[in-house]
Amino acid sequence: MTTPRQKYERRRETFNEYVENGEIDQQTASAVRDLLDAYDDHNMMVSPPEGEGTREVGTLLTWLWPLMTMGRERNLTTTTAHKLKKDLQRMHDGEYPHVKDDGIKKSTIRNYQVALRNFYHYHNFGIDPNDIPVFKKSASPVDPNDMLTKEEIQEAREAADNPRDRAIFELLLYTGQRREAIRTLRLKDVNIQEGIYRLNSNVDGLKGAAERNGKRPLLGAKGPLQNWLDYHPDTSDPDNYLITARPSYSAVDPSSPISGETIRNVMEKIKEKTSIKKPMHPHAMRHNFVTIAKRDYDLADDTIKYLIGHRSGSDVMETTYAHLSGDDHVQRAEEAWGLREPENESPLTPEVCEVCSNPLDPGAKACSRCGTVYTPDAKSAQELVEEMALDGMRAADDNLEADAVKTFRDF
Repeated sequence: MTTPRQKYERRRETFNEYVENGEIDQQTASAVRDLLDAYDDHNMMVSPPEGEGTREVGTLLTWLWPLMTMGRERNLTTTTAHKLKKDLQRMHDGEYPHVKDDGIKKSTIRNYQVALRNFYHYHNFGIDPNDIPVFKKSASPVDPNDMLTKEEIQEAREAADNPRDRAIFELLLYTGQRREAIRTLRLKDVNIQEGIYRLNSNVDGLKGAAERNGKRPLLGAKGPLQNWLDYHPDTSDPDNYLITARPSYSAVDPSSPISGETIRNVMEKIKEKTSIKKPMHPHAMRHNFVTIAKRDYDLADDTIKYLIGHRSGSDVMETTYAHLSGDDHVQRAEEAWGLREPENESPLTPEVCEVCSNPLDPGAKACSRCGTVYTPDAKSAQELVEEMALDGMRAADDNLEADAVKTFRDF
């Protein structure tokens, strides 16, 4: 499986070939390399500007391709903003070299605009980054009607017919993490007894998550993970991966992670065994987590961004999850004025506790018998989050992380 880092290195090789062939001038080549190296956490020779952190390798990839494409046509160190804007227009119209005849859609042009802005933010070549217009992101890609109901979540739970697949489903549902983050968790990254986990910071492709990698709550995934570990092929080595291939008659190597496609296939098989018609791929489960956390538990935006691994300055709540600002707020207002009966059922609360099998009330935030927390707004969850925040505050690498954990503490 090709990693984001390997893709990036291959793209750098292509870039170098263009330079050697004379398609990209030396001044542009040097400037692009300086930018990429400064924001690459694998490069120890150059640091990002003061007050800024490094970027994930996937982000560097989205910068490199546009700069490489435009650098083949003009010297980016001596050009003007007007010429660059004309180039972008020609791309959109299909009149630019290296693009298809019917042009590039605005969502792709936006990647070029963002790359140029970062390039001229880092370098002083006489171009104000703000002179490069950036198309707004399209409206929220998340349809609120695609979110799973409490009954559908329970149906999916029952359709997961083995402990490994059930653990994968619950991790996606209760953490909101990307499949790359889930598949690369190691045993030592998870503390089942305390109900917390950290992401594997050695992995590329986690976007902003690595920069805000404090403790996070497992919530209702705790019980299914406990059950899965009884079947795990080898829990003696903390460096082994949490999720492995399913134990069978053939040997399973717990030191190798499963692929992202395995996680996708697990979710497809679960869906096939249900009557659910809504999207259930891994990223759809991420959308479910965020929507439920905001709509049903009213978590602060920065708290949600921390939980799912977005930087504090991310606009994900205003773009991807813009659907949360409409009917949901109308419903809350009607409930507040007594015009509608409040919905007390918690979408994340199962029928029985996953740890001790105690029956749970539909609106229960935690198990009354063993204390397992199921909702992110439960009092015990908030206390846990506050404790995490204090630990994170002491270990914060920069002001960004400190601000994030302070938000937790204040929540």
